[in-house]
Amino acid sequence: MQIRLRTSRVTLDAATKAEVEQRIEVALRRFAPRLRLVDLQVADENGDRGGIDKRCVVALHLTRGAPVHVEARAAEVAVAADVALERAARVLARRIERLRDFTPRSASGLAS
Repeated sequence: MQIRLRTSRVTLDAATKAEVEQRIEVALRRFAPRLRLVDLQVADENGDRGGIDKRCVVALHLTRGAPVHVEARAAEVAVAADVALERAARVLARRIERLRDFTPRSASGLAS
């Protein structure tokens, strides 16, 4: 699982960047075999004006299937990342469960 962390109008120091990457690892560890790339983008929408303006967009690029995209907003980068990663994990878990539910069953058990 490759991780790409991008920023727009916000600067992350080394400690915050490492913390966000660690949160990605923890939140998505169980899905690692199914993930090719985790693309997390953080943006500050209001600049110095403050408020709930840190937007985090997570795109999960799977080894198979369409990517999963989620986003969250919060006053702090780490909180926005946590919320977005939690949502991404839930969406991915549901998608995997649906795939299991719709896998074709063997025809040998069906009566002719």
